[in-house]
Amino acid sequence: MKKLLLTGIFCVSAIYSAASQATCTFVSGTPTDGETIRFANAVVQRDAPLGSTIASIASNTIGNRPLGFMHCTIGPAYVAAWVAEGMSTVIYNGEQLFNVGIPGVAMRVITPGVQGSFGKYIGPFPRLYPSPQGCQLNGAGDANYCGALWGPVTFQLVKIGNTGSGTIAIAGSIATSVPSFTYTYRYQFGASTVNSVACSVTNTSIPVPMGNINRNQFTGGVGSGAGDRDFTVNLNCDASTRVNIMLEGTAHSSGRPGMLALSPSSFPIAQGVGLELSRNGTPVTLGQPIATGTAAAAGPYTITLHARYVQTAAIVPGQANSTANFTMTYN
Repeated sequence: MKKLLLTGIFCVSAIYSAASQATCTFVSGTPTDGETIRFANAVVQRDAPLGSTIASIASNTIGNRPLGFMHCTIGPAYVAAWVAEGMSTVIYNGEQLFNVGIPGVAMRVITPGVQGSFGKYIGPFPRLYPSPQGCQLNGAGDANYCGALWGPVTFQLVKIGNTGSGTIAIAGSIATSVPSFTYTYRYQFGASTVNSVACSVTNTSIPVPMGNINRNQFTGGVGSGAGDRDFTVNLNCDASTRVNIMLEGTAHSSGRPGMLALSPSSFPIAQGVGLELSRNGTPVTLGQPIATGTAAAAGPYTITLHARYVQTAAIVPGQANSTANFTMTYN
């Protein structure tokens, strides 16, 4: 009886996945690194519209990296990305912003891309650019990376509500990466402050005595003036406040700029005159904000205005009172 002899070899061999063989290396002089973004002392005007940009800082450090600053062999389906790590999200008008630790303020991150990556990095983080183009591809799975693959970035502080003041505290970082393989650059955030500024009005009711004016004082006929009086609106302002004043009232029927009608409650009412308001020699535009300047330091701030009667027709003597309202805005 023949015996059947079975012989064989049992082999154990290593199986390497493509991922385990993947590598990314930086050429000498361009290791993965980063920078710290500081908004310094940002100022937000109390009345700035919602959505206003308070401060903005742009960087193109990674975007300026040359072709071949990093070499990767990672397979055919490689991806470039902008990522947010450890950041606290705030949704405003459907847009992903980031918490900065101050009421009414958040940070927007704009990553527009450039050249082949233009328009690729939009929407919520992570912002991915699959199979990116624009750098040197040496074959399947082999590529030399360039900074234009990610491009520039802009960080903006945005007003999203009633603003407070304080120190910016942004946890986490924004980074560029080849996901699952390496980071190429990282943006962190240093100490900065936000100051919400405005003014208080010292006196909300400002009488301006115009005195008794003789019609003979109108020496030039229609368009001539008399009874010139300066008056002031006194404020107490935070430093760096942009101060605007708007004057409103019943406009004179003559349509002259800055001209108020006389109050009908006075009797008998003078005819042929109106009360003109001006600043720095120019009649104001009723109902339109006037930019008066920026408070250089905290403390008193004075707005000087001018009032006078202007002849508009043949003058009939009488009472010549008028009223205007003023509104302060800071934006």
